[in-house]
Amino acid sequence: MKKILVSLSASLLLSSPALAGDKVGVLFGSYGDVDNTGELKGLVTSTLTDPDVLPLPKWLSSVIANIGWQIEKKGLKEEYEAIGGGSNMRQTSKKQADAVARLLQKKGYDAKAYTGFTMTFPSVGETMAKIQADGVNELVVFYQGAQYSKVTAYIVFREVAAYLEKHPEWDVKVTGIKSFSKDSRFVDLMVDNIAQRLESTFADFSEEQMCLFFPMHGNVMRLINSGDPYLDEAFYAIDKIREAFPASDITYGFQNHDEIPFIKWTTPDTDTALTTIAQKDCEALLINGRISFTVDSLETLYDHAIDEPNYVKSEIARLGRPDKKVFVEPMFNSDPEFVKLLSELAEEAMNGSGDLTVLR
Repeated sequence: MKKILVSLSASLLLSSPALAGDKVGVLFGSYGDVDNTGELKGLVTSTLTDPDVLPLPKWLSSVIANIGWQIEKKGLKEEYEAIGGGSNMRQTSKKQADAVARLLQKKGYDAKAYTGFTMTFPSVGETMAKIQADGVNELVVFYQGAQYSKVTAYIVFREVAAYLEKHPEWDVKVTGIKSFSKDSRFVDLMVDNIAQRLESTFADFSEEQMCLFFPMHGNVMRLINSGDPYLDEAFYAIDKIREAFPASDITYGFQNHDEIPFIKWTTPDTDTALTTIAQKDCEALLINGRISFTVDSLETLYDHAIDEPNYVKSEIARLGRPDKKVFVEPMFNSDPEFVKLLSELAEEAMNGSGDLTVLR
């Protein structure tokens, strides 16, 4: 009997993907962010000249990028100075990725974590070269957000695919995780997090006294109208949260980058949404950006944690309304429960399960 069990265990080990001698990589990608204001111009111009962010002739996008930088540089520098000069997103992303790899290692995988960015360094291409040099033959690619969009996860996958096309000699299986916004585990994690916050920070308030505000990535309506799933995926999570907290007032707003006037973006923007919240009778406000942000960047450290609380408080004062207690939920970053979910998603992706795109 013992021999049979040993034989069966060995057979399962050898047949299980990525456990029988494979080297596994988990790559976390996004636009990226800067560690100091000296990197800012490169980030802005790279973003505004990307063919999927701004689908214009290259000469025109270059002109717009330079104009955009001149318009935005003073304000951007002030925002980064308010958070200490940089977001440290590279380090935070690597910690998150390393935590996922460690959980995979505990499950028996020969796993290693990587980060790569589309608008700053290290680029996705540079990171892919390192992954290839490390001999990885099973790679799972994450975008650092729960939803899929043509201007977010797609760009990360596009850069991975471009590297693979240039390196046909690399014998590697590559799977991209498109989205997990509709995964019940992600929704449950959001709901549990909010419930814990209401029981701790807002223990003195009933659900009826609470306003919940969800700031999310903005998106271009041209893409949404052509079938981009971003809004559907984000609203799914919000609807589930509404079901869990029916007595609370739940509002969302989009952090649009709508400096270019002829491009229509998702509505309402965060200022409009927060103006509405300032007029409400709720006595406490929880700002939670975890629906579409998973790791700290300028948008979480400045927009969520500084600008949005200050804006709603200034609106409350302007309107002569009663003050509200305001709390901003920190990002997931390397939260153990979130890391656990990511490791499960990676393992499932290696077995072909999830909302996936096969890149090779």
